[in-house]
Amino acid sequence: GQGPAAEAFARLGLGADALKEGLKDPSELLLDVIDRMEDLDRAAQIRVADEIFGGTGGERRKQFASGH
Repeated sequence: GQGPAAEAFARLGLGADALKEGLKDPSELLLDVIDRMEDLDRAAQIRVADEIFGGTGGERRKQFASGH
């Protein structure tokens, strides 16, 4: 794929094949994405979340991190 989301997934080390495999268990894929985002600094986490989840990605990142 192309575009900001594809670049964000690539930044997390997730290519098209890994995402295709991950979609077999979307909940596990989401947890994997969140775990990988933990390795990034706060600004990068917000940027990646925005690219993957849309304009409210930064807010959603906070929800995921807090378990809500």
